[in-house]
Amino acid sequence: MSFAEISCVDADWKHFIKAAQWSICSFHNRAQLIESVRLKWTSERNPNHVLPCLSVRTGFDLFLRVMNYAPGTEVIMSAVNIPDMLHIVHAHGLKIISLDIDIETLAPKIQLLDELVTERTKVLVVASIYGRRFNMALIVAAAQCHGLLVVEDCAESFGGFDYLGYEGSDLALFSFGPIKHHTAFGGAIAKIRSKDLYEKMSRRYDGDPIQSHVEYLKKIIKYAIAYVFLDCPRVIKPGMYLTRLLNIDHKKHVIGMLRGFPDQLMVKLRHRPCDALLAVMTLRLSEVDPAAVSLSNMKHEYVIERLPGTVTQVGAKADVRNHWLFPIVVVSKSFWVDI
Repeated sequence: MSFAEISCVDADWKHFIKAAQWSICSFHNRAQLIESVRLKWTSERNPNHVLPCLSVRTGFDLFLRVMNYAPGTEVIMSAVNIPDMLHIVHAHGLKIISLDIDIETLAPKIQLLDELVTERTKVLVVASIYGRRFNMALIVAAAQCHGLLVVEDCAESFGGFDYLGYEGSDLALFSFGPIKHHTAFGGAIAKIRSKDLYEKMSRRYDGDPIQSHVEYLKKIIKYAIAYVFLDCPRVIKPGMYLTRLLNIDHKKHVIGMLRGFPDQLMVKLRHRPCDALLAVMTLRLSEVDPAAVSLSNMKHEYVIERLPGTVTQVGAKADVRNHWLFPIVVVSKSFWVDI
């Protein structure tokens, strides 16, 4: 099987200009920005504590730093996740145990948990991939039976403020990286259930350096260039023709430009978001429109209903189907291809 994806940047030029302006003229009240973000992410349904982070990988690494598990401790993870999350687990000297997922719902096969858990297992990490969500109550209940902490990776599933993570998850993580919905060109939210864990993570994070505005500005410029190639029709067609003529893998280069941490992962993720990034997060969160999210989902569902019989839509039976990506499985004469 082979996997492919097409990425785009969910922003327009006003967001790039604002982000660049705030990076250069950074006169922000940091405490006020953090508080405005926290208010957005706190509700009666989910009052869990809010910690703005540089990225989801930052929040996950911070959690593992605070927990300080012994080398060899086992972390059960959904079978599909980004390589960086696995790298972080290995960087802490921990062992990954893979938990298979259901292709129709994209939910982890929680019935397999009993045979995977050992006395060394401490954490269950479940990822809501491609924008699909599933019943976290069942997963948390099963994990609690084994004394496991639950990390809910929602990096790909933000669809508005109707869902702020399951209140029973010990840690829920949301991303606003360059290819996520309502991107702030970086940034993430960690929702933390335990006050004690929240305070420990906050104190540890306060000791990390703050991302420089120069570094953030460099990212904005890089993402703006990628935006031209991905989202501007007048550039895409001649650009693809030229790169093919020169035998250049344009996708490899453009997608590479969108990576949040192209190198030195463990060093660069251990930073706090700069003031400009917090300001852009505040702006983008204020622009979340439930009607626009619903319209986007309707368009995707319209396409799903018209797919040919040889095409299977991955996660078609998920409890909630937002559409960060549009994954399908295509039957060929000799093999399957995931698009």
